[in-house]
Parts: sequence; structure tokens; C-alpha cells
Amino acid sequence: MTQFKVQTPALAAAASVINAAAKHAGSAETAASSAAGQEGAFGGEPIGAAFGDMCGRAKTATQELETTAQTLARNVAAASLGYLNTDRGIVPMYRLPGFKP
Repeated sequence: MTQFKVQTPALAAAASVINAAAKHAGSAETAASSAAGQEGAFGGEPIGAAFGDMCGRAKTATQELETTAQTLARNVAAASLGYLNTDRGIVPMYRLPGFKP
């Protein structure tokens, strides 16, 4: 197994915090999903349908937030090891002009 040396401890710590935030977004998504099933508590009133719709929107938004935060955490973690994670692959930053670890 290859051992990676952390180049920037502050970025490693930031990646950890961002990943924790992603987990909280996942918890919010679960809560919104759970609440969506409670629209019957409004006794068939129109507000119940609006509540269900808004819970669905909240679920979608928190899913997107969780995915974005997870991607950001991975990218920051890669940067802490001296790599740049791009859409076309991973680039060691020492190959970039002007980069000094």
C-alpha cells in the first residue's frame, strides 16, 4: 500500500471538517425525507400538499449539498497530499508551474 505524505496539514484538517459537514447534510436529507411522509397530519388540507412538496424540494437540495460537500472534501484532501483533482484526472501539483510544496 502506498503511503502519502500530507503536504499541507491545514488542508487535511479542512477536508475533515468539510466531510463532517457533508454528513450533516445527509442527516438533513434523511429528516426531510422522513417529514415528507407526514403531510397526512394536515387532514387533507391544501397546506399538507404544499408541505409535502417543500419537503421533497428540501430533500433534493440537501442531497445536492451533500454530494457537493463530499466532492469538495475529496478535492481538498487530494490538495493536502500535493495533488490537483480535475475532471480529466489527478495531477501531481509539483508538475504545475510555480508550485512549491
